[in-house]
Amino acid sequence: MTNKIYIANTGRCGSSFIAYALGQSSKIFGAHQPKVNTHPLMWNTADNVLHELGDLWLKDKNEFLSLTRDKVKKGSKLHKVLKMRDAYVNKYKNKIYAESANNLFPLMNVYKEPGTKFIHLIREPVEWCKRNLPMYSPGTLPKRLDRNPSFVKGENDLEYMANIWLHINAMIDDISDANPDNWFVLKTSDFVKTPQQSFEAMYKFLDIPIPKVDYAALSKGSAKNVSKPNDTFKKRAVKNSHDKERKYGKHYTHLFENDNYITDITHGLWDKVNNKHKKQYGK
Repeated sequence: MTNKIYIANTGRCGSSFIAYALGQSSKIFGAHQPKVNTHPLMWNTADNVLHELGDLWLKDKNEFLSLTRDKVKKGSKLHKVLKMRDAYVNKYKNKIYAESANNLFPLMNVYKEPGTKFIHLIREPVEWCKRNLPMYSPGTLPKRLDRNPSFVKGENDLEYMANIWLHINAMIDDISDANPDNWFVLKTSDFVKTPQQSFEAMYKFLDIPIPKVDYAALSKGSAKNVSKPNDTFKKRAVKNSHDKERKYGKHYTHLFENDNYITDITHGLWDKVNNKHKKQYGK
């Protein structure tokens, strides 16, 4: 029986909507970017636990994929993070806990436990890069992967962003390959083009009755039976991101004219994930 759901994603791909939509079921508590994930051990420090796990994956995939909760050293930073997050998640143990957080994906490997299921939420790479790059002023892209020699920076900011998409989704894909029966691929385009079909397939995978919600209307923000987003859903953050896009987007217009910057880097993994997606629907 499913008791926890984790949505692994890059951010900027509809993750807040998925957590919100899952929360429409009376059986599920949907959380997006909960405050527990902003603790210094997990957020905004060069040596936080999630960065260290990401570095381990880049350096030694076998060691990373063999990491389980019982192998985590007591008193370590990772042990403290798991203990802290367990205390938060257990507050909602009367429901199925569903969480979406774009900094959580390195922990998915540790969370492969009975009753836990995962969704790989993925956005088409050209769309994602063009949507995400204007969030940053030129020269200020995230640099946390630079310290590992296997990370390819690319010749320009768009190639750099494409490599971020590739590394995050490749890590998620590796974790899902190690435990395929408990993973479901959901593309952003699924719930944009065929929301009802997509959510029915997802609930079937989760083995949870689908609630009586018009997901087509919900995806357009017009469903009358939608409750207010839970307190982890920040409208101000959405507004701030739109302001940044308008401010910085003009700096990258010349790069957006050539999609090859992105597709040359991402097509191999994108094709692989698409094949997984087709198998789910028997295509």
